[in-house]
Amino acid sequence: MSLRNLPDEVTILRASGTDAYGNPGASWESPSTSTVRGFQVRRDQLLLPPDADVQLGDRVRVNGVTYAVEGEPNLVRSMRAAVLVTVGLARLEVTSG
Repeated sequence: MSLRNLPDEVTILRASGTDAYGNPGASWESPSTSTVRGFQVRRDQLLLPPDADVQLGDRVRVNGVTYAVEGEPNLVRSMRAAVLVTVGLARLEVTSG
Protein backbone atom coordinates (compact mmCIF):
# COMPACT_ATOMS: atom_id res chain seq x y z
CA MET A 1 0.00 0.00 0.00
CA SER A 2 1.38 3.36 -1.01
CA LEU A 3 0.83 5.97 1.69
CA ARG A 4 0.66 8.65 -0.99
CA ASN A 5 -2.59 7.14 -2.26
CA LEU A 6 -4.55 6.81 0.98
CA PRO A 7 -8.22 7.25 0.01
CA ASP A 8 -9.77 9.05 3.00
CA GLU A 9 -9.40 12.66 4.08
CA VAL A 10 -9.00 12.63 7.86
CA THR A 11 -9.38 15.68 10.08
CA ILE A 12 -7.63 15.36 13.44
CA LEU A 13 -9.34 17.42 16.15
CA ARG A 14 -7.61 18.35 19.41
CA ALA A 15 -9.34 20.02 22.36
CA SER A 16 -8.20 23.56 23.10
CA GLY A 17 -9.05 26.40 25.45
CA THR A 18 -10.35 25.61 28.92
CA ASP A 19 -13.38 23.75 30.19
CA ALA A 20 -15.98 25.01 32.69
CA TYR A 21 -13.56 24.21 35.54
CA GLY A 22 -10.57 26.01 34.02
CA ASN A 23 -8.73 22.85 32.89
CA PRO A 24 -6.51 23.65 29.88
CA GLY A 25 -6.94 21.75 26.62
CA ALA A 26 -10.34 20.41 27.59
CA SER A 27 -12.82 22.35 25.47
CA TRP A 28 -14.30 20.98 22.23
CA GLU A 29 -16.03 24.27 21.35
CA SER A 30 -13.28 25.30 18.91
CA PRO A 31 -10.73 22.48 18.62
CA SER A 32 -7.48 22.84 16.71
CA THR A 33 -7.52 20.85 13.48
CA SER A 34 -5.12 19.30 11.01
CA THR A 35 -5.84 17.28 7.89
CA VAL A 36 -4.05 14.16 6.65
CA ARG A 37 -4.79 11.32 4.26
CA GLY A 38 -5.69 7.97 5.82
CA PHE A 39 -7.50 4.69 5.31
CA GLN A 40 -10.38 3.55 7.49
CA VAL A 41 -9.88 -0.22 7.46
CA ARG A 42 -12.93 -0.96 9.63
CA ARG A 43 -15.36 1.16 11.63
CA ASP A 44 -12.98 0.85 14.60
CA GLN A 45 -9.54 1.10 12.94
CA LEU A 46 -7.78 3.84 11.00
CA LEU A 47 -4.38 3.82 9.28
CA LEU A 48 -2.43 7.08 9.01
CA PRO A 49 1.00 8.06 7.68
CA PRO A 50 3.84 7.67 10.20
CA ASP A 51 4.23 11.44 10.68
CA ALA A 52 0.55 12.02 11.58
CA ASP A 53 0.21 14.01 14.82
CA VAL A 54 -2.54 12.02 16.53
CA GLN A 55 -2.76 11.32 20.28
CA LEU A 56 -4.92 9.59 22.83
CA GLY A 57 -7.71 12.05 23.68
CA ASP A 58 -7.97 13.44 20.14
CA ARG A 59 -10.95 13.02 17.87
CA VAL A 60 -10.89 12.29 14.14
CA ARG A 61 -13.46 12.97 11.43
CA VAL A 62 -13.54 10.51 8.53
CA ASN A 63 -16.15 10.70 5.76
CA GLY A 64 -18.28 13.06 7.84
CA VAL A 65 -18.33 10.84 10.96
CA THR A 66 -16.53 11.86 14.17
CA TYR A 67 -14.72 9.28 16.29
CA ALA A 68 -12.79 9.39 19.55
CA VAL A 69 -9.25 8.02 19.44
CA GLU A 70 -9.46 4.89 21.56
CA GLY A 71 -6.21 3.78 23.19
CA GLU A 72 -2.71 4.93 22.29
CA PRO A 73 -1.97 5.24 18.56
CA ASN A 74 0.51 2.54 17.54
CA LEU A 75 3.53 3.26 15.32
CA VAL A 76 4.13 0.29 13.00
CA ARG A 77 7.73 -0.13 11.85
CA SER A 78 9.60 -2.19 9.31
CA MET A 79 13.25 -3.00 9.91
CA ARG A 80 14.19 0.19 8.04
CA ALA A 81 11.62 2.83 8.90
CA ALA A 82 8.32 3.82 10.45
CA VAL A 83 5.60 2.63 8.10
CA LEU A 84 2.27 3.85 9.45
CA VAL A 85 0.25 4.66 12.57
CA THR A 86 -2.75 2.53 13.55
CA VAL A 87 -5.52 4.22 15.52
CA GLY A 88 -8.42 2.58 17.35
CA LEU A 89 -11.73 4.40 16.96
CA ALA A 90 -14.94 4.72 18.96
CA ARG A 91 -17.81 6.43 17.14
CA LEU A 92 -19.21 9.49 18.91
CA GLU A 93 -22.98 9.64 18.72
CA VAL A 94 -24.48 13.05 18.16
CA THR A 95 -27.81 13.64 19.83
CA SER A 96 -30.09 16.54 19.14
CA GLY A 97 -31.90 18.09 21.97
